[in-house]
Amino acid sequence: TLIIGSALRPTPNDDVTSYSNFYQPDRVIAQASYRIEYAKHFATSIGLVFEAAPAGTGSYTYSGDVNNDGTGGNNDLIYIPKDVTNGTGEIVLVPVNTGGGTITDTRTPAIIWNQLNAFINQDSYMSKRRGEYAERNAAVLPFYKKLDINITQDFYLKTGKNKHTLRVSFDIINVGNLLNRNWGVVKSFSTSSFLKYEGLVTNASDPNIGKPRYSFLYQNANNQIPFANSYQDNTNSLSRWQGQLGVRYLFN
Repeated sequence: TLIIGSALRPTPNDDVTSYSNFYQPDRVIAQASYRIEYAKHFATSIGLVFEAAPAGTGSYTYSGDVNNDGTGGNNDLIYIPKDVTNGTGEIVLVPVNTGGGTITDTRTPAIIWNQLNAFINQDSYMSKRRGEYAERNAAVLPFYKKLDINITQDFYLKTGKNKHTLRVSFDIINVGNLLNRNWGVVKSFSTSSFLKYEGLVTNASDPNIGKPRYSFLYQNANNQIPFANSYQDNTNSLSRWQGQLGVRYLFN
């Protein structure tokens, strides 16, 4: 699915072709059910629903207003450098500017290059787009796999000439996570804005004068641990099993 126009574009007036917010290249859904009546007063139903699909999409953007369009931070698509072998590559890397905070970034440009290079190489999308800008919503999250189960028990009751039904149902959402805590887990981006704009090079003696400077952010600033993996486990309800009990009385 492609749309024309985007908040993530070179200038606010450019129309660009991009993936929609709800882009989902693949999805698998399977369903099975079985119902049996017995002993004139009972019926049992079992239903299964399996779903496998990417957990969403995202855009790799800079942290900060790189193009100075005044629309706020984290909405400018990043350029993915192809030369990250040394400190004189395509982009100028500097330590993180914490604005006078207590954390001091002592990494040299060479160390920052190596960390950034490793991060790009392990990412299935960015590693294939060296020397190009990232595309809007083109970074696709890994597949999640979820199995839901429903068990419904009907009790038939005779009241005069009428047959009523007492129905008790039990649903387990993401039953795989109930069986194994590593199953049914959804992945999310560890970050989509790992390069922070640190302003322009202003030193007249610097050969990079006038170029933008970027810092490679820490995932854990207190322990100075940089981002190393694109994805992390999403710990919200999407990755947890849930149970639901229902009771219903049907007047037939």
